[in-house]
Amino acid sequence: MKEFIKTTLSSLPFIKSYFHGKAIILMLHRIAPLDPEKISENEGLKVDPLWLENLIIEAKDRGYRFLSLDELHHHLIHESFIDEKNIIITLDDGYKDNFTYGFPIFQKHNVPFCIYLCTSFLDRPNMWWMSLGDYLTQHSSITIKNSKIDLTSQSEKSKMFMLIRSEILGRLDDKTNASEILDDFGIPHNAYDYKELALNTEEIKTMLKSKLFTLGCHTHSHPVFNNLAFQELQEDIYKSIQIISDLMGGGQSLNTFASLLVGMKKSIKNIAILLKDLISKLLLLPEVGQSILLTKTIFMFCQESL
Repeated sequence: MKEFIKTTLSSLPFIKSYFHGKAIILMLHRIAPLDPEKISENEGLKVDPLWLENLIIEAKDRGYRFLSLDELHHHLIHESFIDEKNIIITLDDGYKDNFTYGFPIFQKHNVPFCIYLCTSFLDRPNMWWMSLGDYLTQHSSITIKNSKIDLTSQSEKSKMFMLIRSEILGRLDDKTNASEILDDFGIPHNAYDYKELALNTEEIKTMLKSKLFTLGCHTHSHPVFNNLAFQELQEDIYKSIQIISDLMGGGQSLNTFASLLVGMKKSIKNIAILLKDLISKLLLLPEVGQSILLTKTIFMFCQESL
């Protein structure tokens, strides 16, 4: 593992030279031990806690600094980077293991981190990908349109996972119809299943007491943008912002928004319009904050589509 981490870190200068960046953003989802019995497509969302800790230690030994998103914003605005050996850690969606495994590691090594929260995770996480993965893991076959398909090998399970996932993403609106789509494949799913894998309000409030933690917005229901009308997308994002603002209780400001890559191909113009509107509205709300860091960044990227 240590050699793999060294190889990973050694490749960072090449990556930075290719993208000409001032910092590296590690975009993670879960921090938990890998389970070889689970389907690899879901396990791929994880990094092992030991891997993460060793990466942090090795990176610091090599002179890298871990920055918060606010620090990144400051350095970008004021062009005050000392060098390009800067790393930012973000985690998408809001999995409980970010708190149980990740938070102690970040505290131990004084490493800032940001969790981009899908606010539906707090009540109705609707992790259809977990239902899909567990069903395929536990079954040696599946019947689709009266045809029985063999699933005895891991490769067959993985292929079927990606096939059904593609079908779901093509039909999914705001995740509320995931049960209906999975039912077409004979796969049971309840939107409240796997709630134990999601962060809860108290865990988020505990982390908010730490100066290392930044809470960001990652929509409410993690929708597929192409499948929603502009107003539906707008309502989803504003709903998540309100929930996060209530969570913060005015003690901290919401400065970051992470857009979704899934289903953006056809909707980039709507995203640009929405983000422009998002910036103007949020800047008027003192409890939300003064700067919308990543929203500005994404808008600058998107505005040529207008």
